Amino acid sequence: MTDEEKAGTSAKEENWVSNEMLTNIRSRIAESNKTIRGAVVDHYVTQELDNRTAFVIKGMDKLKEMSRELKKLKPDLEACDENGKVIRREYSPSRSKEIKEQKEKMAKLERALNKSIQEGDYDNLKKATGK
Repeated sequence: MTDEEKAGTSAKEENWVSNEMLTNIRSRIAESNKTIRGAVVDHYVTQELDNRTAFVIKGMDKLKEMSRELKKLKPDLEACDENGKVIRREYSPSRSKEIKEQKEKMAKLERALNKSIQEGDYDNLKKATGK
């Protein structure tokens, strides 16, 4: 076989290999629709899970902050003996109201957190966290 014949055979083999590869590529791309749909679904599911996780974390952080704020609300009235020694501390009506309102807000946020985690309803949690 001459060098020219060998070159022609080699070119035909290369052409056959590249055609086969192109055919395989086209075939796999055509068959990939199911994989692509799955990847797109996975993307959006992951995105929604990340959003919901962020709402729960934000709600937990807000609840922790509210608890710290509640602990800061100390009695604002003092009764003293004749020597000026504090013998009793009490809450004024306005401070009592402030404590009650803070506890109500915390209870509302706790209900929203529980509902989101247990039932998958995030609407109240979104409102409570300001989103």
